[in-house]
Amino acid sequence: MSDAESTRSRKRRFARRAAAVIVVTAAVALATSLGSAFSHGYRHGRP
Repeated sequence: MSDAESTRSRKRRFARRAAAVIVVTAAVALATSLGSAFSHGYRHGRP
């Protein structure tokens, strides 16, 4: 395994982890905003 190969695989692994973090963060933010908007509208009696 050459040095360039290890660098490439490390970069790919880091990119996959970064993508997972971004997806999880977006999902949590979306769920939080949806949940707060839903509870806010529900409390005021309109969807």
